[in-house]
Amino acid sequence: MKIKLHDPVIISQAPADLRNWGPWQFPAIQRLPDNRLAVGYHVEADSATAYGKPAGMSVSSDEGQTWHPASPDDIPVSANAIIFTRPNGDLLRQVPLRSVAPETVQDKLPPSIGKTFGGYRNEIIAFDATQMPSDLAGYRFARLPAGSDTWQEEYATVNIPGAIRGIYMGVLTFPWMHRITQAPNGSLWGVIYIKRYLNNKISQYYEAVFLHSTDNGHTWNCRSTIPYQPTPSADPHAQDRDGFTEPNLAFLPGGTLLCLLRTTDANGIGPLYIAHSTDDGLTWSTPTPFDDCGVWPALLTLKNGVTLSTYGRPGLYLRATNDPSGKNWEDRIDVVEPLSYQTDTCSYSDLLAISDHEALLTYSNFNCPNTNGDPCKTILVRKITVE
Repeated sequence: MKIKLHDPVIISQAPADLRNWGPWQFPAIQRLPDNRLAVGYHVEADSATAYGKPAGMSVSSDEGQTWHPASPDDIPVSANAIIFTRPNGDLLRQVPLRSVAPETVQDKLPPSIGKTFGGYRNEIIAFDATQMPSDLAGYRFARLPAGSDTWQEEYATVNIPGAIRGIYMGVLTFPWMHRITQAPNGSLWGVIYIKRYLNNKISQYYEAVFLHSTDNGHTWNCRSTIPYQPTPSADPHAQDRDGFTEPNLAFLPGGTLLCLLRTTDANGIGPLYIAHSTDDGLTWSTPTPFDDCGVWPALLTLKNGVTLSTYGRPGLYLRATNDPSGKNWEDRIDVVEPLSYQTDTCSYSDLLAISDHEALLTYSNFNCPNTNGDPCKTILVRKITVE
């Protein structure tokens, strides 16, 4: 297998004096219904208070060679707003909801079931999701029915045993699908990570939850979960981790499902884990370390049978496999050379196939020079060719 990383192309640059964490990070790429490419990226603080706020967005009409800011009329793009074409001809995308101040909905909230901790030891005041009123429900989608020119917003029915809601970082947040993947058979898979309230107790660790929809995104049922299973021999902080977070899913040739899972948290860099399913996601192998680091792993299986993954922190790496079982991978390739922690890139990335053997990779680099030579936080795209 020969992998070629083409030269990077700048999508958008932040002002040189903007160096704080959050803006010009977390990019997502997709193809719009009119065949243009679009990349959305975060322009707010990395905080629950920013959930649902508009993202930055750039578009390309020449397959990623040049980019310009999107117009106000363009469909919003972010990691949670990817557009899917359904078998019935509908277009479907998720609509992230704005967090709200708890005092504005205090009279609607049920009694708390206790407290727990989210990422980086931020406190969560938890509620039983089944007791939340319908007007505070999450999982909102926008649908463009086949033959229509008007997007219609709707709430999906999502069934997760033990689901909780929470006040996090001082705001009431709304649940959403962290990743959505369309299976080869056209069904939709929502991939999330949550803590659950089971047997009158909030779980200590986050776990990966796989949601499956066979009715074009109206209803989602829990297909399976991957509970946190630490490996102390690979991670001295294994018992103290948040759990498995930021899972992502790929469908490999031959029917194997592959999942990558983050463990990096306030305890420092943690291994990226891998698990496999050979029964359409009903059960999963025991997760094992895939690499010694990795946040927000991107996964893409090309039509030539090669699966690509990008991940990092520090740095950003690319790995590939043509093994249908997803167990044997090529050595990793540097995309952004690792520097000190969180000074090189946010290490979030996204992949989009543009042919049977080509993909576009979008990512951030915090030290790209502008026209004056000043290092800037920059959103980039690179073509990957696999032969």
